[in-house]
Amino acid sequence: MGGVPEFAVRVTENGHGPVVLLAGELDLAASGQFRECLHELVGQHVTLDFSDVTFMDSTAIGVLVAARLRSEKEGGALALHGVQPAQMRVFEMVGLAEHLNFDGEATVS
Repeated sequence: MGGVPEFAVRVTENGHGPVVLLAGELDLAASGQFRECLHELVGQHVTLDFSDVTFMDSTAIGVLVAARLRSEKEGGALALHGVQPAQMRVFEMVGLAEHLNFDGEATVS
């Protein structure tokens, strides 16, 4: 479709654990791939890089909340990096901003 960024996910490392590079629209169509990726990394310290995310809907938020809870239960953690102002407003509006780790120290190797 013309001009609509397709969702992409790529996993790399930063020396502290996996870094999940997200790009495009994080919506219902992408939620299965996003969920599967996070499920494979459960129990690790995972950085989610939102730098190239152009849109995020409630489905993505649900996947993120479930992954955070599952990760903590398994001894892991999630850190969000590169969250854009519009996305941060969404996290604030739904009351998640104070429950998520927004880590500005993530680096991709």
